[in-house]
Amino acid sequence: MPFRFQKSQSKRLFVFGTSETQHIKEYVTYQSLSEGLRNPDLKIVTPSQWSKLGFLNAGFREDRIEVVPHGVDCTIFKPPSPEQREQMRRKLGISESEFVILSVGSMMANKGMDLLLRAYALLRRNYKHVRLVLKDASSLYRISGSDIFAALAKSHPDLVTPELQSSIIFVSQNLTLPQMSGLYGAADCYASPYRAEGFNLPPLEAAACGTPIVITKGGATDDYHHPSYAMQIEGKKITLGNDTIIEPEFEDLVFKLANLIEGKRGGLDRDLALTLIAQKFSWPEVVRKLTGVFGL
Repeated sequence: MPFRFQKSQSKRLFVFGTSETQHIKEYVTYQSLSEGLRNPDLKIVTPSQWSKLGFLNAGFREDRIEVVPHGVDCTIFKPPSPEQREQMRRKLGISESEFVILSVGSMMANKGMDLLLRAYALLRRNYKHVRLVLKDASSLYRISGSDIFAALAKSHPDLVTPELQSSIIFVSQNLTLPQMSGLYGAADCYASPYRAEGFNLPPLEAAACGTPIVITKGGATDDYHHPSYAMQIEGKKITLGNDTIIEPEFEDLVFKLANLIEGKRGGLDRDLALTLIAQKFSWPEVVRKLTGVFGL
C-alpha cells in the first residue's frame, strides 16, 4: 500500500490488493488509479467477492479482476491431539471443563472486538465456565486486547467487574505458526463478529484446526462459509460515506455463542469440515488457482 497500477517494464502487471470497506481510493494515488484504469496489461488479484466490489466501484472492469482466496497450510493448521490440546490449555491456565471462546486480530473497530467483549460479559453471567482468549497484534498495530477492555469499562461500566477482567486471557506476544495452531486447537469456538474484512483468514485457520467458528454473514467470509464448521451472525449492510460495512446483530451474536456453549451444534461436522477446507482452501489448491491466473 499504496497500490501501484502504473505501467511497468514487464508485458503483464499483476497487483494484489484487498478492499475491506469496498472502497480503495484511500489506498491509491489519483494518478496511479487513472493510469491503472487505462492499463490493458493490468490484472488485479483479490481474495474475496466482497473485496472485488471495491475495485469494481473504483471503475475497473470485471474481466480485469480475479478472485483467488487465501489459503491454509493444512500441514500446520490441523486438529491437535488430545495431549497437545491439554498441554496448550494448561499453559493458558484453562481447565478441561471450561468453554473457551477465542478471537485473533488487530483489535481495530472493523474486527468487532467491542461487540465480542460485550457479548462475553453477558454470557459470563449465565455461564461461569466460559472463558475468553484475545490474541492481539499490538506489536504491529499498537492496540491491545487490554485497550479494548478499558474502552468497554468506559462505555459499559455496568458490565465490567474485577471478576470479568480476571476471566479474560490476553495474549500479546508474537507466536509462531505452530503455536498459533495450538491456540486455535485449544479453543472450543472461534468468534469473529467483524464489520469489514478483505478475507479474514484466522477463522478459516481455526476451522482447519477443528474449531467451530462464528462469523458475520454477508461479508468476505461468505466465500468460505459452510455449515459444517461455521455459524453466521446476521448483520445489516451500512454505508458510511464511501465505505460499506456489515454491522453484526448483537443479539444474534450472543444467541449463536450461547448455542455452542450449551452444546447445540446444529450442522457442525468436523470430519466434513476438514475435508472441505483441504479440498478448497489448502495451499496446493490456492496455488493451483493462482498459477491459473498467471497462465502458468
